[in-house]
Amino acid sequence: YGGLKMPEIYSDGMVLQRDIPLIIRGNADAGTEVRLKMEGPFRTIRMKTVTSISGKWIMEAGPLKAARGVTLTVEAGDRKLTYKDVAIGDVWLCSGQSNMAFMLCESSDAGDIPADSDLRVFDMKGRWNTTNEKWSEEAIRSVQKLEYFHPAGWKTCSPEDIMSFSAVGYHFGKMLRDSLDVPVGLICNAVGGSA
Repeated sequence: YGGLKMPEIYSDGMVLQRDIPLIIRGNADAGTEVRLKMEGPFRTIRMKTVTSISGKWIMEAGPLKAARGVTLTVEAGDRKLTYKDVAIGDVWLCSGQSNMAFMLCESSDAGDIPADSDLRVFDMKGRWNTTNEKWSEEAIRSVQKLEYFHPAGWKTCSPEDIMSFSAVGYHFGKMLRDSLDVPVGLICNAVGGSA
């Protein structure tokens, strides 16, 4: 099946949900042993499993408290994936239409945005506009292959990176950060005009 692969949502700087059982999943060759290690300000967590005949695997770690500076390592066969600067906190999905997709740089109150390494965003931007205009053949082929969103990765809140993120999402995340004092991860997959 092409060796060890993790979903795109796994990247350096990601936020994993605190205080609930933590489910981690991926793919590897069928019948391969997969080893997982999480290191942080808590005891080191080590787990292993064997992939199914379809190459899928899943592991569950116990609930974790809010944390920063976690390293997650996954190994299978001769492949090793290491994710650094992982945080454990609260993860929120910012979904909807154009009102959620409306970017911070388009708002009248963008102003000076302070950097915040504990406010992290995963911004799923569409490859194609969802307006009344007819899509090209290239756009249709892309969507048929489930390739609507551009590749994304986790970013910390900095004035440069946050301006193209959802204005509503940013202000919501900032409010959570101010009141909860834990890392906050925001995933935006808003698509204007979607049903």
